Amino acid sequence: MAAIRTIIRGREQVIKNIGMKQSQIKEESVQSINNSIKILFQKVSFNISRTCHDLADLAAMGHPYARDHILNPHSPYYQVHMQSADMRRALTSDTAIGTKEIRGGVGFTGEAEESLKARASDYSYLRAVVLGTRLMIQRDFLNGSLDEVRGAVEKRLVQDLSKATQRKI
Repeated sequence: MAAIRTIIRGREQVIKNIGMKQSQIKEESVQSINNSIKILFQKVSFNISRTCHDLADLAAMGHPYARDHILNPHSPYYQVHMQSADMRRALTSDTAIGTKEIRGGVGFTGEAEESLKARASDYSYLRAVVLGTRLMIQRDFLNGSLDEVRGAVEKRLVQDLSKATQRKI
């Protein structure tokens, strides 16, 4: 059996360059994830900030989100009217950097959900809107917003990481 033997001259420089490239890619990845989170955050914020109807309008329309007679006035269906702006204020985003992955997300903390309880209720208004209730249809604006921006975000991530890998050290 023949063996192949390779001698690497300047091994220390090669190791240093690999470390620098790894650092470069990590930095670019974090920046790309943060930019993607901004896009998603803006889309979610937009989708929970509709002001075209107030509570009186919705009542006059016969409660268009009622399961008994759905007359949803919006497209996409998951858009939500802003009443107090509490939901929009409670919206957060975060980036988590681990040793093997970099993740980002947009949503609500447990504390935010607790603060968004419906009047005279033990239930979160946020949860009622996203998941629906026995009387109201669900309007999952989180996943709906993600679906709206998914293609653009994926394309951007691929472009950013491609540039990062091709960039000189």
